[in-house]
Amino acid sequence: IYINLVFFIIRLLTIVLEISILLEVIMSLFPKVRENTFYNIITSFNYPVLKPFKTIQYKVFKNNIIDFSPLFAIMLISYIRMFFNG
Repeated sequence: IYINLVFFIIRLLTIVLEISILLEVIMSLFPKVRENTFYNIITSFNYPVLKPFKTIQYKVFKNNIIDFSPLFAIMLISYIRMFFNG
């Protein structure tokens, strides 16, 4: 019973994380929104997840204009959620 609760919590956290990353990506397209407090909260929540992907991307593609780290993070989070779905 407890393991099902743990799996449920992990699945819920991965869904929340995916939604927050998507919100950050969409909100970052609008320059005025970047000054918003809600945007700052979302970016501070997502920063620990996106930072390793940003570092790897910078090492592999130094002059890349587009940031693919949210895409890679969502792919990994989706894989983790599929793993815990059983």
